[in-house]
Amino acid sequence: MLFANEKIFPLALGQLMAVGERTGTIDEMLTSIAKYYEEEFTTVVDGLSTIIEPLMIVFVGAMIGIIVVALYLPIFSAGDAIRQKPERKMHWTANAKIGETVQQIFQIKKIL
Repeated sequence: MLFANEKIFPLALGQLMAVGERTGTIDEMLTSIAKYYEEEFTTVVDGLSTIIEPLMIVFVGAMIGIIVVALYLPIFSAGDAIRQKPERKMHWTANAKIGETVQQIFQIKKIL
């Protein structure tokens, strides 16, 4: 009756141990208790792995996606830098200077 007084062990364990003491078959009771808790543990572990497995797949996929984006982002940035032609900036600058020159010519013609 040691297990019946202790709050650490489940009530069913204490009851099965008491039955085993009374009948003199403690070894059989311990074997049946071990099988019961082993099946219960297996059921809980299977349930948890069923829940955790898809979450881990999503997590690993997200991490791989982040790594791929981190590796390709500099390549895309380099491509954008190549596409931006510096001569366009020079072209606008040249057009502005030509426009100023044309305005100065018209002003000179007005004065003459």
